[in-house]
Amino acid sequence: MSERAFSGSPAPSSVATGPSMASGPMPSVATAKFPAIKLPDGQPILRRDMQYDFLNAIFSDQRQCFTPPPGRVTEGGRKMTFFELYSDAIVSSNKSTKIMRDKVGADPAYALDVCMITFLVNVGRINTTLAFYSEMRTQLRSYHPVPSIQKTETSRKQLGDAPRMKSSLKGALHPHEVDQPPGTLLSIKMKYMSGFRPPTSVVNFIFALMMCAASVNRDHMPPGFDVYELFWPSNIPSAQRAQAFLWLVFYYLENPGADPILPNPFADAQSRANPGQVPLLTRISDEELARENVDPPEEVEWGQQMCVARQAFIAQCKAEDALRPEGEKASRKRATPSTSGTAHSTGGGGGKRKRPSSALQNVAAIGSGPGVKDEFEEYWGSGGGGGGGSRASSVRPEGGEDEEEEEEEDTGERSMVKLAHARNEARFDPCAESDDDDHARFELARRLAVINKASRHGRERGPGRSGGGGGGKAVPQVAREVEAL
Repeated sequence: MSERAFSGSPAPSSVATGPSMASGPMPSVATAKFPAIKLPDGQPILRRDMQYDFLNAIFSDQRQCFTPPPGRVTEGGRKMTFFELYSDAIVSSNKSTKIMRDKVGADPAYALDVCMITFLVNVGRINTTLAFYSEMRTQLRSYHPVPSIQKTETSRKQLGDAPRMKSSLKGALHPHEVDQPPGTLLSIKMKYMSGFRPPTSVVNFIFALMMCAASVNRDHMPPGFDVYELFWPSNIPSAQRAQAFLWLVFYYLENPGADPILPNPFADAQSRANPGQVPLLTRISDEELARENVDPPEEVEWGQQMCVARQAFIAQCKAEDALRPEGEKASRKRATPSTSGTAHSTGGGGGKRKRPSSALQNVAAIGSGPGVKDEFEEYWGSGGGGGGGSRASSVRPEGGEDEEEEEEEDTGERSMVKLAHARNEARFDPCAESDDDDHARFELARRLAVINKASRHGRERGPGRSGGGGGGKAVPQVAREVEAL
């Protein structure tokens, strides 16, 4: 088990000091200097990985200074804290489930856990390949326990995964911006000047803040500091980073024009002396930094337990696949989780599996790299009965040697048309593991619709039909391939 996974304090060499103030576009710099959290499957996300002290500082701040969203009525007409503002945005999202809304409204501890992990998705610290429940089977996600926030049974079982959190964030918009939400800080200012209070949701503001990092560095950050350092591991104290972030939230949502009648409650002497700049930011030594984001022993122990539990679950899934009868087709909707593409067992028992067609057998020759071949071998199995070689080549076809020789000769590259028909013959759904990713299914449906239309067109024209009087027209390549199938 990795020593990195359970050490309680950050190594000095891992501290990111960040680049100097950027004068140009930031996306490429941000990608190189500030990557998303990426760990092996099963390893926990520790406090230093997620910057827990910073998150705790912004969500525990009790200053009620933010205007409620449209239609939201607070007790006595008071304003909201940042935690109330952010949790309300998630609950009011048109893509949040009713179960999640009810749990967030009824359980403040669970609401805080959801807000912390969702905030990391909001700023780009967590991408959409992470999940937080150990019995996850799909290979498109990696499981990671989060000991610092998964302290209750509700959080351990109902935290969900990053793709669903990202979906909820995209739906967290005010009624007046559903059709065209502001995507830049300038457009947010224009919304404010047009009379919208607040001009956008806090979730959409954070998206715009991360997209416009270069202008934030130019307009609000002191020289030598980067706005990404507020969210990524850096040697700036967590309390200062939290105050600077909340200052930015208030500035753009409550007072973009820096009206002196409405002072920023998060300002300090530094920002008041330099209008438009965030509060004081300093850098601390490695010894001082080591005292932040320290994992308690009980959290480290639980992270170890969940890592072992995850490994046991994967081993159990592989054992179940090994015992599955040979004639039973594995369901792609419950794929065995694996980081190495484990193939299905071809041991004895059960009836014979139907031999794949010639077109499917040559999927590996399509030219899309080793990923396609791995996908083919994973579905049909690799090796069998101690004989070596692929499963497809070890099973005799019904037509005897002639059919096998014909298939061996047909090893040329396959177009998208033949690949689609081959997958259709095998009844293989390439999107079955995607946890209902709508965009992938829509793209597949769109492509198949084009292929089917081309197929009908080719059959209607026929391979030998010619135009009237002017010589024969060549049948399109896609139609010929369909006819050949």
